[in-house]
Amino acid sequence: MSMRFLAKLLKHWYLYLIPVLVLPAAGTLYGKQKLSIYETSALLYIYSSDAVAGTNTGFNQYVSPAQNGSDLINDYMQSNSFVVTIAKSTDLWQQYDLTSRADQDIVVQRIRGDVLVNPTGIVGNNVTLIVDDKDPQLAKQIAKAVISVIVSYFGNQRLEYDKHAETFLAQQRDVALAQLAKDNKVQADYLAIHPDANFPEGHDPYYENLQTLAATDQKTVTDLTDRIKALTQDEAAQIAGSNNFFTVRDDPQLPLRPTLHLKGLIPYAGGGLAAALALILLIVGTRTLLDRKVYSPRDLRNITEELELDIPVLTEIPVLAMLTRSSRRQHDDDVLSGVLVPILTVLPQSSTEVLNHEIRRAVGVSVMDDD
Repeated sequence: MSMRFLAKLLKHWYLYLIPVLVLPAAGTLYGKQKLSIYETSALLYIYSSDAVAGTNTGFNQYVSPAQNGSDLINDYMQSNSFVVTIAKSTDLWQQYDLTSRADQDIVVQRIRGDVLVNPTGIVGNNVTLIVDDKDPQLAKQIAKAVISVIVSYFGNQRLEYDKHAETFLAQQRDVALAQLAKDNKVQADYLAIHPDANFPEGHDPYYENLQTLAATDQKTVTDLTDRIKALTQDEAAQIAGSNNFFTVRDDPQLPLRPTLHLKGLIPYAGGGLAAALALILLIVGTRTLLDRKVYSPRDLRNITEELELDIPVLTEIPVLAMLTRSSRRQHDDDVLSGVLVPILTVLPQSSTEVLNHEIRRAVGVSVMDDD
């Protein structure tokens, strides 16, 4: 079978170059059309510290501001409501019903696939926001919407954090104020009994300890009051939209020409080549299965077994060789000497007994051997 397959493959090998060249080229063209996208980008500068509170909430002090900023934005992108809010600021709201869960899922997957946020280096403050889409206008809209929605989400997150922190610190300040009032009362009561303790020339260790405790509590109250005041200012800044953790250094622009990543074409070209090879295997395999010509002694053995001829395996039948001489000149690469015509033409026209007898006699086997 392998000989048959190889013979069929090599006989018209030049014809099989057509699918080998055409199908990969078609796959590459299809991939180019499918993968051609419009890409826009923006450069964000992440602040190392907060303008009001002095530190960015939730930032990891052991990595760069750029890494912190990109991590925060990518965390936002994991929120479906965040991504749907982005879609509402683009033309996608006209194409999809954003109140439908099914359409929301489609939009979320599309935008997440379009947006890429990465720091520009291991250290530094710059973060690159890249957005690509089949629609150039939509690519720009998504990029601008990501920036604006980040500002809104960050502001809401900070506002909520500030309010919780302010409530907690106010409770701590109330406790400190109560303790300060208690310390002041104890100090006043002691001074009423020991008036000399407060004189410059006096030296009362117990009274000095009371003064130290009161001063410590007063400092605690002052620190808590300053922190609450900073949170109040931060809340006002968030409400006014004037406080953020980044600025935009390069705004996203409308892409003028499509972008193509050549690495993406490899699977399409490879798929076309695989399809071409599969087509060739199918064609050659089908021709091989339908081919009844003799290429080897094994083929002759199979034919004699199918015809139930009780004769030795022959590679040439001398007495019938002349019958196929003209045929061999035309198909010398397809048949063995004296086999094609007797097997396919002469033998089917006679009975098995006659053929068995004649072929045995032609090759020198005694007719009496039939008995």
